[in-house]
Amino acid sequence: MSPVIDKVALYYPRAMHGNGGVTNSLWLWAESLQRAGVAVEVYYDPRLPTFRERVVPTGVRTRAVQHHGGGRFAVPRHLGRELDPSTLLVLHSGYVLFNIVAGEVARRCGIRYVVMPLGAYDPHVRASRRAARSVWEIAERRLLKHALAVHVFFRPEIDHVRRLALTAATVTAPTAFALPDTGWRQESTRDYVAWLGRYDVRHKGLDRLLDAMALLPPHRRPLLMLRGRDHKDSRSVIESMAVERGIAEHVSVGGSIDGSDKQRFLLEAAAYVHPARWESYGIALVENLAYGVPCLTTTDINLGPDLEEAGAALVVEGSAEGLARGLDAVAAGRLSSFGARGREFVRERLSHEAAGGKFLSGIEALTRVEPVR
Repeated sequence: MSPVIDKVALYYPRAMHGNGGVTNSLWLWAESLQRAGVAVEVYYDPRLPTFRERVVPTGVRTRAVQHHGGGRFAVPRHLGRELDPSTLLVLHSGYVLFNIVAGEVARRCGIRYVVMPLGAYDPHVRASRRAARSVWEIAERRLLKHALAVHVFFRPEIDHVRRLALTAATVTAPTAFALPDTGWRQESTRDYVAWLGRYDVRHKGLDRLLDAMALLPPHRRPLLMLRGRDHKDSRSVIESMAVERGIAEHVSVGGSIDGSDKQRFLLEAAAYVHPARWESYGIALVENLAYGVPCLTTTDINLGPDLEEAGAALVVEGSAEGLARGLDAVAAGRLSSFGARGREFVRERLSHEAAGGKFLSGIEALTRVEPVR
C-alpha cells in the first residue's frame, strides 16, 4: 500500500456485538485487508456485550473506544488519541451520528477517512427517511465532502453517491465471500425453486414473483419454496397473496432456517430466485452463487450487470413478465449451466484477495492525487 497509509482502522461501535449485516461485512473486510498485507485494527464500543460466536481474524487487532449515548446517536470519546497520520479510518454504515463525529475528528486531526455506507445511499433507502431527513442529508453530505472516498460494492451505486454528494470520490470493491467446499450438483429429481431472506414484500419483490407464477400455466409452474424471517407480518400477507392468485398449491411459505437445514434447502433446489426491486449487495444471492446453485435475478439489483456480463446467472427484466420467462426457463431445465459459472464468478471476483486488492489499489490511486481536506 502507499507509504502515506500503512494501517487501516475499521470503526463501528457494534463491531464486537451482534451478528447483523454491517457487523458481518466489517469482519469480512478486516480479513480481506489483513490478507492483503495491511495492519488492521477494529474500533468498537466496549459497553456493548461481545457476541459469543465472534471470531477475530488472525492478525487483526481490536481497540476499545469509549462512547457517550447509544444506538445511531452514540458519540465516540477521545477518538483522535487512537489515530495517527498513517491511519486510514473506515466508517461503517450511514446516517448515524457516530460517523458524523468520527469524520469531523479525523478531518481536524488530518486523518484520511473512507465512508462505507453499505447501501445506505440507495435512493429507495433515502426516500424512506422522512423524519428530519433534511438535517441528516446536510450532515451526511458534509461527511462525504471531506472523505477521501465513499466505498461502493458495484458500479451502479456510484450514481447513488453522486446524487447525495456530487463531487465525492468513490472506490469500487465488493465485499468478499468465502467459497464453500460443498457445491451444487445437477440432479433430475429437483423440482423446486428456492428463495431465502426477509419477508419484505416490496423490497424483496415477492409480490411480482407471485405475479410471475400466476402468469404461467399450472403445468409450467415450478414449486416455489420461500424460507425466511418475518417482517411486519409479511409472511401471512404473502400466504394470502398466493391464495388470491390461485397459486397456493405451488407456493410454500416457511419460516427461517439456518445451518445444515439451510445448506440442504439450497443445494437441493433446481434454482434460486432473487426478485428484489433493489439490492446493494444481496448476501443470499451471493451465497447461492458460491454454492453453484443456478440463479435467476433481475436487472434492478446492483450486481445484475456484472452477473449478466459474466454469464453467471440468468438476469431478466425486473417485472412479473420477465420473472415469468425466467421461471419458465427453470421449469424447462435451461438454468443448470449457470451453476458452474456462478461459482467461478465468486471465486474470481469475490475472494478475499480480489476484494482487498481492489479496495487498496483504489485507495492508493486516490492518496496520490487527493490532499487531506
